[in-house]
Amino acid sequence: MKREYFGTDGVRGRVGEAPITPELVMKLGWAAGRTFAADPRRPAGRPAVLIGKDTRISGYLLEAALEAGLSAAGVDVALCGPLPTPGIAYMTKRFECDFGVVISASHNLYDDNGIKFFDENGSKLSDELEQQIESYLDEPALTFWLLLGVASGWGAQYLPPRRTTTRVAAVLTLLVAASVPLQVLHQRAAFDLEHRGIGLSPWQTAIDGVRYRLAAAKSSVFVPASAQMVIIPLRSVALAPEVKVELSLDGRPADVVTIVSDRWHYLRLQMTRDAGGPRFRRLDLRVTPDSGDASVLMVGKVEPR
Repeated sequence: MKREYFGTDGVRGRVGEAPITPELVMKLGWAAGRTFAADPRRPAGRPAVLIGKDTRISGYLLEAALEAGLSAAGVDVALCGPLPTPGIAYMTKRFECDFGVVISASHNLYDDNGIKFFDENGSKLSDELEQQIESYLDEPALTFWLLLGVASGWGAQYLPPRRTTTRVAAVLTLLVAASVPLQVLHQRAAFDLEHRGIGLSPWQTAIDGVRYRLAAAKSSVFVPASAQMVIIPLRSVALAPEVKVELSLDGRPADVVTIVSDRWHYLRLQMTRDAGGPRFRRLDLRVTPDSGDASVLMVGKVEPR
């Protein structure tokens, strides 16, 4: 099947001319979001995407349009700003995102730009996924705007026919106004770091009522900065009956605990609030003695208080 929009390296073109226009890029984000949300291989819940770009001035325009379309499709969006393309691919896999996007035209002239997608492993999308995205792009524009209205909470499918046109016009006006303040859009699609981590396996079947993820000698979880205290269930695996875990909060030593394999240890870690700081703080867990890549620790869901 011949592809109309995707070339050998994503979707590229001259800015302001199809397909690199704000309208088409917004619809591209929506189409990609629908495609990844419907992928049966990914776990349940909202998909997460990481977006980066190069330093072309048009990248800021296209970033806003892309983010709006992805948000409308129910995708959590994280913006990392200008970063080399391999960096986006690496961070997509490292932070366990469902997919990544880079806005760049590489060595092309400055008035060109493009959209390139990565899968959860930081690799180029398969031809099948690109064709699925294009199939949504080919839907009539009216269908796109109606679905976007539903996704934005307007409930267009319940409106009487005589009010549908008026409501769709209101949605279009709102989208034009909302495409300017990037901060507002970013807050609408806040990146849910609480369900992400570094060095952790996917969620495992519950033991004694606690769902957990396996971790090797070094791992990290993210906790809300607004919490006064967090409770973290920890337990060692059967092959490591007793291990020592050193915890660091934002790079500073926080606690040292001894964990056993026959019961859960509910670690209560006091935190200080930082009103002007980031929304999340990084909690590093280091097991001693070092077990290398072997999974020796079970980490339950972090409960902020």
